[in-house]
Amino acid sequence: MTSSRFIFGFDPYAKQVLWLLLLTCCVSALVACVRLFSLVYFNEGFWVAKDANFWLVLWQGLRFDVATVIRLFFPVYLLSMIAIVLPQRIGQWLVSMGFYWGVFISTSILVLTVANQGYIAFFDTPFNAFAIESLAYDKHEITESVWGSGSVWVYLFAGLIAALVCVYMLKHLARWMSGFWIAPSIGFLPSLLVIILSFFLVVTLGRGGVGSFPLSHKHLIVSATPSFNNAVPNGALSVYYAVLEFIDSQDLMPADDAEGKVLYQQFFGQKAEDGALWPQLFTQTPPLALLADSPPNVVLHLVESLGTEPLLPRFNEGVDLVGELGIHLQEDMWLKNFLPEHNDTQSTLIRLLGNINYPTVTQSKYKQVSLESAAAKVFQRSGYKTVFVFTGYEGVRYRSDYFLNQGFDEFVGAHQLSQLYPEMPTNTWGGEDEYMYDYASKLVREHNQDEGPLFVVTLTTTNHPPYKVPTSFADVSIEGISTLQNKIRGLPLESLITYKYTNHHLGSFIRDVKASSKGRNTIIAATGDHGVRGLSGFEGSALLNVSVPFYLYVPTAYKPVHKLNEDQIASHKDIFPTLYHLALSEAPYLNLGRNLFTPSDLDGVHGFSASARYVATQTSAALKDKPSISFPLSPSEGLLLGKAEQFVEAEKFGSALAYKDLIDWIMRKQLKGGVDNSRN
Repeated sequence: MTSSRFIFGFDPYAKQVLWLLLLTCCVSALVACVRLFSLVYFNEGFWVAKDANFWLVLWQGLRFDVATVIRLFFPVYLLSMIAIVLPQRIGQWLVSMGFYWGVFISTSILVLTVANQGYIAFFDTPFNAFAIESLAYDKHEITESVWGSGSVWVYLFAGLIAALVCVYMLKHLARWMSGFWIAPSIGFLPSLLVIILSFFLVVTLGRGGVGSFPLSHKHLIVSATPSFNNAVPNGALSVYYAVLEFIDSQDLMPADDAEGKVLYQQFFGQKAEDGALWPQLFTQTPPLALLADSPPNVVLHLVESLGTEPLLPRFNEGVDLVGELGIHLQEDMWLKNFLPEHNDTQSTLIRLLGNINYPTVTQSKYKQVSLESAAAKVFQRSGYKTVFVFTGYEGVRYRSDYFLNQGFDEFVGAHQLSQLYPEMPTNTWGGEDEYMYDYASKLVREHNQDEGPLFVVTLTTTNHPPYKVPTSFADVSIEGISTLQNKIRGLPLESLITYKYTNHHLGSFIRDVKASSKGRNTIIAATGDHGVRGLSGFEGSALLNVSVPFYLYVPTAYKPVHKLNEDQIASHKDIFPTLYHLALSEAPYLNLGRNLFTPSDLDGVHGFSASARYVATQTSAALKDKPSISFPLSPSEGLLLGKAEQFVEAEKFGSALAYKDLIDWIMRKQLKGGVDNSRN
């Protein structure tokens, strides 16, 4: 009894440990309910319980939840350990502090977890660096976009209920514990043993296990199905990794040729030649007299949220979501099995036009670096006038300043469009697409070919949250549109109206150019910057739901010998190599994609497709983070994923898996110096 007096604060310490354990159980149980909802909701039903990974997701998520609570509470726990040798009143004060801190971190974890589900519903991924990058936007823009994306009230209400339930449970647990007394007379040695054992228990649970390595980011991938992996992290954990990702993106490691040559061999399947590596990354289009003498105009339309699924009868069930674009899809070429680079506009834009993966580059200290890999420079060096036309404001993410330094001679945005079209309404993001398309149409139709050919990129904004239907389209009735609500989950029906609006005016642009004299020498391409967000999923629909179309109009004189295989699987990385081959003679370009008109390229090093999460060949697909499991693809089913199967041929996705690392090296090589920007 006497010896226990040397452990003055043992009782408060014991209460702190008990509180921590109760806290952990409470939070883990509530987060598990949210996780269960995520698994059922984003996988369309309780069939997920039959999946072998279902229980693994719940178990791994539980481990992360326990570790998250303990790591956040650990400073208070350590103070309670120190207070063991101090008077009890100090330990008791720490118990009170532990209660309030515990309530705060518990409610924070729960609210963030619910918010994370809302983010997943829209972006199909947990919180990431893009969420932090978006905070750079005006608060008004963010607020309008969030409110316009649908289901916000649902998630706010769910977050509030979760927080109230958590506070209610913790309040009653604390009240019960306040009268709880850990026997103070157990003696010094038993008390010391309890302290040691409890310390090892807390540390073990905080690490996530007794193995050599604690739980980390790599343990978040437990399945080949993204919706399962999305359910693993709680909200606080997602925010933590998003912050780390954002910090990592602010500075870059240098890139040397030794590293690059290793990646070159992994991607191309052969060793690089001696000497500088950079020139070896380029190839060139073949010599063609027609293209040398009469190069065509080229227009590439990047359309906000132009997903493939709503264009198809299996989705729209006869509801007209295509508008004026429909006739051109029938007359011309378009690929349905086509994947976007990313799930957000900025990431796709930088990857497609810059050939780098660094969405925040336009706002970074590297924004003044002129990229040798920039896609527009290939046209610019071939004598083209290059113009970027954007429905949005020029200052959004400093796009105007940035792209004027990446091979574009002109950048026209909403401010300039407002001067040309004083009647154009403006909104959160800029103007309205019909005015942008009208300007682009006139630009092409009135262009003087004696000044050289024209390369134009357009980017729309109307089909973006808050999905404000333009006045000119407000009275347009879309028969049967309400029957499609169940296919877009929480998105408002207005998102389908703005989807048709943009398609309609894109179709008008194509019609006007084709009907003009420029229709004989203008190539028109169109694709979505990403798919329609928030589509209802079903088993095997992961690629279908993110897919975008690739439309192509090629005048008769410029059509290649080989016919386009419209059933092939391809992706954004193949757009510019295809356009280069259609329009340019002997033009060097970065060798990162394939000409879609060349059948033999399907079996070559570029015969794969890539999206934000998946890589795919013509016969199978795999999650980038878990390539050991593949999903068969059938030509008759397009991008519908078959049943997962263990994959044994490691070389099948070899080039595809090396692709991202090579792009990263190309980015660092340019942004950190070492590339001669005087290349001609």
